[in-house]
Amino acid sequence: MPATKSLVSQLAFGFQAIPLLFAGIYYSFIWKWTEDAEYPLSVIGEDDMGILYAMSTMSLILGIFYALVAYQNNTTLMAVTIPTRLIAAALFHGSGEAWQPVAKFEVAQAVLTVVGVWAAWRGR
Repeated sequence: MPATKSLVSQLAFGFQAIPLLFAGIYYSFIWKWTEDAEYPLSVIGEDDMGILYAMSTMSLILGIFYALVAYQNNTTLMAVTIPTRLIAAALFHGSGEAWQPVAKFEVAQAVLTVVGVWAAWRGR
């Protein structure tokens, strides 16, 4: 049974774009001028600011990707992202205590994607 357009799946897919776009925009352009500008340094270290810029750029790109996929309601492409979310969660989980919230976020997003894909395939 082919996937159909579904409000539930479109919302589940689109919701994932919001934190990614926010993180990408915030850490690429805004955080340097706020009072908590030292926050990213506590996780990655002061000498590794290139990592922060790379991660914020990837967040921005992935946020745009998820927004476009949600707009298109491209269920097949979202289904493909489920294993990558779980791989990312495993990598973040193994990267130390500071990355545990990110690992949990990735698992939550994978579950949300499963719900969206299921809803699309069920036609809801």
